[in-house]
Amino acid sequence: MSESESYQLLARLYIPSEVEPMSIQRAVDSLGVEISLVKERDIVDSAVQQLIASGSITQAFARTRLDEEILPKTSRPAPLIQAIEARLRNLAAADSLTVIDRFLLPAKFSPDYPSTLQSLLSVATTGARRLVLITESSYDAGLLNSVSLALHASNPGLVVNHYSDSDFHDRFWIADETRGMVVGTSLNGVGKRFALLDGLSQDDTADIVRALRGKGIL
Repeated sequence: MSESESYQLLARLYIPSEVEPMSIQRAVDSLGVEISLVKERDIVDSAVQQLIASGSITQAFARTRLDEEILPKTSRPAPLIQAIEARLRNLAAADSLTVIDRFLLPAKFSPDYPSTLQSLLSVATTGARRLVLITESSYDAGLLNSVSLALHASNPGLVVNHYSDSDFHDRFWIADETRGMVVGTSLNGVGKRFALLDGLSQDDTADIVRALRGKGIL
């Protein structure tokens, strides 16, 4: 670089209130660095103005509270099933419930698994008209039939549809195609390993629903 060439360095700094801004300016004067000092509130105001200009101001308020919790490894999974049940009650499916779980209808299961599955699905579909179950292609048809009959006994108007699909890794429970939760393990694996239980954002739920519609499932 020749002596006649020069460069301008523009920097945006956040300076804590306990630091004297001018002391920083004096320290970098010899380096030829120019510092523009702005208030924190001015930065926020500028960001809001940019959102308004871009038409995205609603994004600043469109937030879904995600309350994640860990389902630990345990020999007593009953409290974990209760945690899942509480989430399903909060989802409150009024029209439809979609369950994506490759191993929801396994060929091998514990003696109490059918009643656990039936109980959770019953809680989640009390006021629903349609239940969509999506599992892998290898599933227990007898388990599907027995659970369907039990659900019809408590909700005669409920239509149960089953589909096979292998494009989804995690387990998703979606109410009314608008709200959902994700479970890090299949229902028959609760308590066997550590897993995450969390809510789904509206955007993530919409992405999954869109994919299912593209497959002709919803």
